[in-house]
This record gives sequence, C-alpha cells and structure tokens, in this order.
Amino acid sequence: MNNKHKAALAAISLTSALLYYTTSNQHPSQTRDTPEPAIATESTHANNNPTANTVKDLWDWDNLELPEGASATASSSTDADTQFDIQKIHDALQALRVDSYGDIITDDLALAALNQAFQHGRITLDEQSMTKFLTIIRAALPNQTGDQAAEIAKNYHDYLQARSDLFAYVSAKDQQAAIEDIIALQSLYLGNQVARDLFRTENANAHYMMAAFEVEQDESLTLAEKQARQEALTEQYAGDQHGIEHWQSRYQQFKAEKAILEEAGYSSAETKRQIYELLNYHFSEDEQKRLAQLNLWH
Repeated sequence: MNNKHKAALAAISLTSALLYYTTSNQHPSQTRDTPEPAIATESTHANNNPTANTVKDLWDWDNLELPEGASATASSSTDADTQFDIQKIHDALQALRVDSYGDIITDDLALAALNQAFQHGRITLDEQSMTKFLTIIRAALPNQTGDQAAEIAKNYHDYLQARSDLFAYVSAKDQQAAIEDIIALQSLYLGNQVARDLFRTENANAHYMMAAFEVEQDESLTLAEKQARQEALTEQYAGDQHGIEHWQSRYQQFKAEKAILEEAGYSSAETKRQIYELLNYHFSEDEQKRLAQLNLWH
C-alpha cells in the first residue's frame, strides 16, 4: 500500500478523534418573557435521541434453534482459527440499534458494531462460514430485524474485502480520489441509503480533514483568508460530523435571525439573552452540546 493510500485510509479512520469535545455546564432554565422572534419558524430537527431497542434487547436465547455446527471458522490476519460462535456474534452485534418499526438504525454506532464484528476487515469468512454466520443472526432475531441485520453484516463484510483489494491493487493517486473510490464501494456493496447513513460521520470527517489540510498548505492565502476558509469548512461539515439533521438550512436561518437581532438596537445584555433564546428555539440542548467546541453561535 503506498503512502498516499495509507494517508487516505488513516483520514477515514479518524472519526473518533474528531468526535471528542468538551461540553459546557448547563445553562439554568429561563422563563421566556419576550415573544419568539417573528421571523423564526418551527424547528425541523429530528429527535436525535430516539428510544430504541438494541440487538442485545431482542436477541432470543430461549427459542434460538441452532444450525448444525453453529459456529463459523474465520480467517484472520492475527488469529487464523477465530471461531464465530453464537456468543461472539451476539457480543459483536449487540450494540446495533433497532427502531420502533423493527428496522436496523444504520448510524455511526452501527458502523462501530460492524467494525468490531469483523475487526475492521482483519476477519474474513468463506462462503460456508458466512452462511452459518447469517443463519445464527436470523434465528436469534425477529424476522425483519434478523433479515436486515444479516444483510447489512454480509454486505459490510464484502465491502471491507473490496476496500482491502482496492488498496492492494489500485495505482497511485491523490488522497481525494482514493476517498471517492471508497465512497463508491460503500454505495456499491451497501446501497446508497444505507451507505449514506452508515458512513455519514466517517466520510464527512475524511472530507473535512482533506479540505482543511489543503487550505493550510495553500501558500497563496493570507492568514486571514485561511482562517475564513477554515471557518467556512467547519460550518459546511458540522452537520454530518455531529449528526445534526437539516443542518445547513437551520444554521443559515439562525445566523440570519441573529444578525437582525444584533442590528435591532437592544442593549448588549438583552441582545445576548435574545440570541440565547433564538439558539434554543432552533437547536436542541443535545445538539448544542455536540457542537459546543466549534464556536458557531458567536
């Protein structure tokens, strides 16, 4: 694997490093004693903390009918005789969340579970072992949930192998092109919607890091221009990096309304108070926590 491809793969793998941030102390609750801004519309953000079951909650140990030889032998770069028994499959996939309709929630938590199951591609299953692996999943989970979990697991396993092949055989190219190749593989093996949901944060982090690096290395830009472009990149990718639905439209509306308040002639204290109210109107407390370190509200 050449250095450029290693760098691209490293960029895509740095999701966790970019997701750590320190949350501020909670603001005390305030009673709204002024009317809501006339220009504000009802927030369209989705509930980012839905009550959801997990595979652990739904796994049916009592009625699980085990297939003959209910273990799958895997090939691993670190352990050539890894056994995928029922307990290991359960433990690897238990964090997968399931919504109230029985559908697997394909988000960054699901991505972490799948990476744990296949050790980021270091574990591979042959056709016979994969059949046993999927049979166990379908037997242990309700019909719709089991079918989806099995399909996603198989497709993700195959995607990991294709990604490994890409880095093993593709000719040298720039990092951006390598990332686009990986994104194309994601859609090919998992389907457009599942791929978008599953890799939303990871891909946004990769694109942000590449773009930010290019800005930093651009010697034609002044320090002020670099800072402005870095701030624009932060705004552009914040929604996907931190799981904020409808980010661009909501944030632009907040900024426009904030600018009107700042020009309205209120005292400094009153302006700050109304901006705080405006922020709470457009973004939930949880969303504000996730974006706390980005300094987007000032």
